[in-house]
Amino acid sequence: MAYENLREMAVEAFYHIEKKEFHKAEKKLTYLLDLNPKAHILYYYLGCLYYGKKQYAFATMAYEKALELQPNFDECLNNMASAYRILGDIEACVICFTRAVEIASSPAYLAKCENDKARADKNLAEYWANLGSCYVGRGNPKQAIEHLQKSIDILPGTPNAMWNIGLAYLESGVYDKGFEGYSYNLLQKEAKTRNYHAPHGTTPAWGGPRPHTVAGVALSKPTVVVYGEQGIGDEIMFASMLNEIAQDANVIMETHPRLLEMFRGSFKNITFYGTRKAIEISWLKNHKQIDFQIPISQLGQFYRKSKDAFPGAPYLNVAQKYIDKAADRLVTLDVKGRKPKIGISWKGGVGSTNKPTRSIPLTELLPIFQDQYDIISLQYHCNARAEVDAFNESQGRDVITHWQDIVDDYDLTAGLLFNLDLVISVPQSVIHLAGALGVRTIQMCPKEALWQVGPYGEDAPWYKSVTNRWQLEGGNWSTVVADVAMELEHKGNLLNANHGRISETK
Repeated sequence: MAYENLREMAVEAFYHIEKKEFHKAEKKLTYLLDLNPKAHILYYYLGCLYYGKKQYAFATMAYEKALELQPNFDECLNNMASAYRILGDIEACVICFTRAVEIASSPAYLAKCENDKARADKNLAEYWANLGSCYVGRGNPKQAIEHLQKSIDILPGTPNAMWNIGLAYLESGVYDKGFEGYSYNLLQKEAKTRNYHAPHGTTPAWGGPRPHTVAGVALSKPTVVVYGEQGIGDEIMFASMLNEIAQDANVIMETHPRLLEMFRGSFKNITFYGTRKAIEISWLKNHKQIDFQIPISQLGQFYRKSKDAFPGAPYLNVAQKYIDKAADRLVTLDVKGRKPKIGISWKGGVGSTNKPTRSIPLTELLPIFQDQYDIISLQYHCNARAEVDAFNESQGRDVITHWQDIVDDYDLTAGLLFNLDLVISVPQSVIHLAGALGVRTIQMCPKEALWQVGPYGEDAPWYKSVTNRWQLEGGNWSTVVADVAMELEHKGNLLNANHGRISETK
């Protein structure tokens, strides 16, 4: 077959990959590789094929072969790094992005791109941004900012770089720059947006508190729809700003259905609907005018520009019926009501939010599980019950109590938290719920933590009732557990701060 025909077939294979027609692409690439097993571009396309099929380990092997044949293939390094990131190998990811930056910065590369400087700048900016993002949420925000700033200096305002540098600044506790960068998430392809004027238009974004006047006459407050778009924990955390926006606008909020009743009982001057996941917005007929919309995560750029702007006070309420129901359940553990009640959660996050670093084996928590306390599970993952049962069996006694029906109902979970003397947890949504309720809480923090946990070595500013205990080295929980156990031993009288709520509610 003529060279031009082979080249045309290779391009067709890549188009099939872009269209997710993987079977057609694989057939063409297999045929071409049999004819030319030393064509680096074919192995690169094969890596793209596996990446598209989410077979990331195979993708890295194909990319590696392409790099053996063409060591200075920067785009291949960039793609291979992304595959390693998904596989959780951050060290390999950093190596690949660093090498891509070196190649794209070299005189030879710049000479090759002399007639297409815009493309060269775009590639280098992308590689710097990707390298910087490897350090976000990894306990090294300073390095993240350094790399990301180099990307921004080349191409100012690139959403990915601005978003990540915002995260790094938030992780550092620099909230004005942090939330400024955080707002760029809305400009990324995967950003979740809501439109309340479809199909006749697009709802404009709310630009923050400002006077609305016409000919010097003050207008009434605009109507703004605030909508949740992240996890439940983040939605609770950002809800600390709802009372503030309610002073500047008439607020409607689309919230997670699990939070609906609690939010309605806590923010009386806001209208709530539990429809944030709904495709069709049925309640629109109840509201004649909607002026603006904004994701709840974007309120920080207006109301949380410094540490001093965080009140830290409780802002959520629980209906009494849930407090009473949880109290009744707790009484079954300790009829005389003399043992302090401690809630515990040992796993948090998903694969994309540092799940491995946010989990502690239950056996490592044994120094905390003393007989003088009732330990109640707050863990929500699907096999928590089985994990507790297996742990109790291994210890030959009922160390932890787990009530799945309470964990499954967020209002009941809140009622349980209200009755507890203390919550001890890794970073996850129960931290935000306990903090928003004002329940005394110890957060056990990994060294590589997301920004919501707070700047390393400090408490998060969101909740005055939550104190952080930090790892000294990544992956080692022993000092954290020892610190918590020592605090319980020497300051156990502090547990009585909440104790007695059970009897009070009866």
